[in-house]
Amino acid sequence: MNGDASVRPEAGRRAPSVRVRVLVTLACFVGGLLLLEAAMRFLLFHPSELARSWGATLRNPRRYFDTKGSYVVPTPQDPELGWLSHEIDPLTYRHIDAGSVGTRRPVLLFGSSFVYPLDPDLPDHTELLEASELGRDHRLLNYSVKNYGLGQICLLLERSFEHHAAARPIVIVAIMVNTVIDRADMSLRQGPKPRVVPDEHGEFDVVYPDTLDVAEFIERHPPEITSYAWNHLLIGMDVVPEGIRNRLLGLPEVERRRREILAACLRKVKATLDGRCDYFLLGLFPEKSIAAVDDDWRRTLWQELARELEIPTVSMLPMLLRDVETTGASVGDFYLVDNGHPNQRGIELIQAAIQRGVRGEYDEP
Repeated sequence: MNGDASVRPEAGRRAPSVRVRVLVTLACFVGGLLLLEAAMRFLLFHPSELARSWGATLRNPRRYFDTKGSYVVPTPQDPELGWLSHEIDPLTYRHIDAGSVGTRRPVLLFGSSFVYPLDPDLPDHTELLEASELGRDHRLLNYSVKNYGLGQICLLLERSFEHHAAARPIVIVAIMVNTVIDRADMSLRQGPKPRVVPDEHGEFDVVYPDTLDVAEFIERHPPEITSYAWNHLLIGMDVVPEGIRNRLLGLPEVERRRREILAACLRKVKATLDGRCDYFLLGLFPEKSIAAVDDDWRRTLWQELARELEIPTVSMLPMLLRDVETTGASVGDFYLVDNGHPNQRGIELIQAAIQRGVRGEYDEP
């Protein structure tokens, strides 16, 4: 009897149900994630010496979002475009060398640093066109601005074109395919800048910066990071396969939005220039984009949209690949090692593409 009594309490206990076990497991899992996130934020933001010491390697913004530059704002600043080059009058948006055109036909080049004269020891496109047989009847004015995106290019084109409209200029819109399209979708790169946000009809529209001060802009518009631990896993650690990481970061949605932005920008170019001058798109390909996978939509979409809109194009890519094939050079022989911009050989190739366009020798539709 005593033996039976001693086991009754044990037999009377009920094992936790499956539901309770699942809930406890989920609570432990969620609690662990919250503790991990709390620990990350302590190491990242707490002012104590312990947090600074233990979190030193973690306190790098590039581990959590794509910083896209050092945020040293170029000058002169512009309240709407963000910044300009020193060759452009900040009050009128007229090129300072516009008076040198005389009776010749102006050739207006709009773009970013890939066609801007970065190095005084390298030839620039104004000099090269001037020295060519086209220089007798044409004068190139370089409206390119370092770090510009396609949206800024469209806005500067709209503001400066009227100074030359009466002369029916030739306008070149240079598109560096793997950067200027992406930059149009950014509100901060180097400094606060206009961001292209197409309207409900898909037409070109922008959101202008509300301040040009970088610190103040970031204070007003901080990066939207829900979890630093999660972003560190996806971006800061090379452990998640690229395809899965891109989907988790929402890059397919980003790609869809940027396709719409590109289409809106090209329609803006057409609306600004159609019937008022000759113009074409100049496709520029940095070295890393040439080796890109075939499904990189930016490599071909700009020309596909241009064909739909009946905008002429000149692409440097087939010219470069043809030169590589006939001379035995490598693709890298056309670019500077330190920053990826074109070296003298690359500049001369781009100039050859510019001269093709000026002569009206466009790519086949």
